Amino acid sequence: MTTRLFTNPRSLQERCDVPLGPHIDAYAARLREQGDSYEAASKQLRVIADLSRWLQRRNLTATDVGPRAIARYVQDCKRRGHPERANRSALRKLVGLLRERGDGAEDVSRARSSARGRVEEDFQRYLLQE
Repeated sequence: MTTRLFTNPRSLQERCDVPLGPHIDAYAARLREQGDSYEAASKQLRVIADLSRWLQRRNLTATDVGPRAIARYVQDCKRRGHPERANRSALRKLVGLLRERGDGAEDVSRARSSARGRVEEDFQRYLLQE
């Protein structure tokens, strides 16, 4: 079963259109390297596909994916009644992968100095860790 998920590139690409489509193979490879089960990997890939559609509806790209965008996505999932799509582990893995590849958003935490900025940053961190 696991090999079916990881060896059929067409099915992976169909799961995830732009803007994250070009990264789905690398994400699936990371899941394979980590020894994720078919079920766990499938759930994570569905989360990434949903995030990709969310980004596309907002005219955002992979370079916009960072803590701020992820926090907004998590809030939106909860508001829409789909908390299972806010899989923080999958989202953290994606952010890490995009940063490694030079495609993710820069961490804006260093640029924030206002009190409001610090509160927003703390809230984003809370959403990612919840």
